Amino acid sequence: MYPANKKICLVMLLFSAVFLLPALGLSETLKEKLQTASKVRVDNLRSTIVSLEQFKERSSHAKQNQAVSWVNDEFKKMGIDSWIETYESNGRTWYNGFARIKGQKKPSEMIMVIAHIDSITNQPELGAPGADDNGSGIAALLECARIIKGIPLEKSVQFCIFTNEERGLKGSKAFVQKAKNERLNIQAVINIDALGYDLKITPISWQYIRSNQSLKYKARSAYRITRNILSGITERKNLLLVAGRPQDASLVKIAAGNIREFSELSTREVITSDCG
Repeated sequence: MYPANKKICLVMLLFSAVFLLPALGLSETLKEKLQTASKVRVDNLRSTIVSLEQFKERSSHAKQNQAVSWVNDEFKKMGIDSWIETYESNGRTWYNGFARIKGQKKPSEMIMVIAHIDSITNQPELGAPGADDNGSGIAALLECARIIKGIPLEKSVQFCIFTNEERGLKGSKAFVQKAKNERLNIQAVINIDALGYDLKITPISWQYIRSNQSLKYKARSAYRITRNILSGITERKNLLLVAGRPQDASLVKIAAGNIREFSELSTREVITSDCG
């Protein structure tokens, strides 16, 4: 299963390329932005997603750590400095993956591009390939790293691969605590998640409501299914949400503006304190 909407992935990569550069202190002309965006390779996106699907599931401790190791190797193949950090949860040691392209003028100032690598279903032990959520995000992140590697940067870019997002954001929370302790100078964070979402409303979709999950889980699932149906009716099929907290409203507007500049994709800005 590739991301259902290849166009969304292309636009997300384009967004990453043309937005990251101004965020890094570089001013590009329209021609230069187009040249950067033209470097996106759909085959690279597809290859990453297929490779991640081959883990069958990325929910278990073993498979999540294996997947992080695989991404770490992909960074190294690109010649990008990468490493793995660990954290403890439920008596086990889990991996988070990182890579960094160092800025030339302000290396201590950092733009973070993040994506979670774990996947989930009602029965992940039977399979949770996670092509969309979040193989598509990892694919976009890796392609973004490949593209900007050859561009002189003012600020540093750090790529973060987090585990256990589906189990309470444990991987990212472990990093946040470390970042606070080390007082990292993080200027902005771009979270890439579920770029190929294209839910087909079929009887299978209602398994989430008929499952043995809690009433709260079923209520949230029913809400999301209804919301997606209505969105499909009121919005154009290809819709990309660019979300951020009120203090990051200017960042959201810049990002959404760059996407609209290069695409006919319907783009909606969402400013909310609960943008996750």
